[in-house]
Amino acid sequence: MPEGVGTSASAFPQYPGRGPFASGDATAPRTPLRRLTVWNLGTALVCLLVALPLLAVFFLTFGDNQDIWSHLAATVLPDYLVTTGLLMLGVGIGTLLTGVSTAWLPCCWFSSTA
Repeated sequence: MPEGVGTSASAFPQYPGRGPFASGDATAPRTPLRRLTVWNLGTALVCLLVALPLLAVFFLTFGDNQDIWSHLAATVLPDYLVTTGLLMLGVGIGTLLTGVSTAWLPCCWFSSTA
């Protein structure tokens, strides 16, 4: 192995002070509280708020409300599944058209040799 390969000093030679041991002490333990910042807490809070509906459905699934699921399956679940499928199809087609056209346009527009 060449000299310096795999060491923290040579891992980021063009960015001094930005390696894994940028704090100065290579033996300093990385505690979870050291990484606890306002941004990390805010991100965790937003993720929790986004996940709450999914968690609610997950916990309702294991509850003793089997008659609710049979009622939903008999009344609104087929409509929800059709709506979800149409929404997925529409988003897929829109993404395909937008992605292909925005990828094709620079290739044709900037590929001229003149």
